[in-house]
Parts: sequence; structure tokens; C-alpha cells
Amino acid sequence: MQIASSRAAAGAAALLTGMLADLAAQAGLISIDVVDDKGSITIQPGHFERVFGSRMSLTLGAEWGSRAGHYERGNREKLVWVNTGQPITLRFANIFPREIHVPQTPAPNPHAPLSFFDVFVELDISGNVLPLEAGMQIEQAPEPPALQGASGTWYEGVVTPLADLSQLPTSSPEAPQIVWDLSDFGTLTGNFYLIRYELPNAFELTGIPEPSSLALAGLGALLCGARRRPASA
Repeated sequence: MQIASSRAAAGAAALLTGMLADLAAQAGLISIDVVDDKGSITIQPGHFERVFGSRMSLTLGAEWGSRAGHYERGNREKLVWVNTGQPITLRFANIFPREIHVPQTPAPNPHAPLSFFDVFVELDISGNVLPLEAGMQIEQAPEPPALQGASGTWYEGVVTPLADLSQLPTSSPEAPQIVWDLSDFGTLTGNFYLIRYELPNAFELTGIPEPSSLALAGLGALLCGARRRPASA
């Protein structure tokens, strides 16, 4: 019976591995640089608050067609803390998922919303990832975090405190698979904050307009040229 149970467990594991492989093969890939280092800052005793800027650096796979390639989007997040001790120098960073897989049928839908995530953390001198100091918070209001789209519009993010990184999302309504790389984390528990952003479509990510927009722009240029052309004698 024990041998049969072991075989059943192995079969189930193989089936799950195959299902995940099939899912990845059928998904549009977004690869993201995992760490965006914000640098170090010395915080004096007393009340501290600062809006930190960051860059989300990502690559869309070949299955995205004309939108495949490398892109960067800016984001901002406000850290608030009361330092009740001595001056302290800390180094901060954003940690992004390594990969986001979106549905591909047969290609990713550029009109569909796209969700992105990051975790606000500290880094030690060796680059290991640590939780924030006790009492530190990422502010939701009145200055919420935001991600800037290609149009220049800032899209408000949603802040969620996390005491355990085992609760990190591994999927979302827009992405059936989200892959995190936690290999550089010194601990998976502590004072972490997850920020979720949503862009309304891939055009706000890439800055590449819809084909219909390009066609209309070309038609407009053609009509302008026709109006400016002098009448023949």
C-alpha cells in the first residue's frame, strides 16, 4: 500500500509539473529585473517620511509580436517612520516578480489589463533582502503609491502589509502564473509591504499605440498633405 501511495504521489507531482509547463508554454511572458536598488539614506531620530522613486525594468517575450522588447516604467512609494533610536543608515529596494505569465490565445491580448507587484524592502551590505524596520509603513493615503504609464498618467497602487512572504500572490485575475525569486531573502517573515499596480492595457506599458490609431494617424497625415497640395493650373 505504501508503494502504491508513493507511486500515486509521484504521478500527481509529474502531472502538476506537466500542467505548469503547459501553462507557461501557452502564456505571454513578461520578464522583470528582480531588484531595483534605491540606494542608502541616513535617517535621523524623530519623524521621517520620503517618497522613493523606482524603475520597473521588464522585457516582453517574442509572443508579444510588435510589442516584444525592453521597457521601463517609473513608480513612487512613500515610506513613513518614527525613529526612536540613534541616526541609522539604511538601504532600500523594490523586489519584483521574476516572471509574469499572461494568457496567450494565440497571442497576448494588448487590450487586457496588466497587474504588477513589488515588495518594499531593505538590503544589507551584501545585498541580502531584509524586512523593513519595526514600525515602518508604506503609505496608502493621502499620497498613495503610483505607477506611471507610457501616456504619463499615474495609476494608483494598493498597499498590503505582509508579515509572511509565503502569502505573496502566485497568480492574479490577469496572470495565471506569477513567479517570485526569494533566494536572496535573509528571512521570509517580518515587516514587508506588497504594492499592487494595474495598467489598463499593454499600450500604457509599451507606448506603442493600437494599429487602428496608427492607421488613423496615417490617414490624417495623408488628408493634410492633400489639402496643402496646390491646385494644378
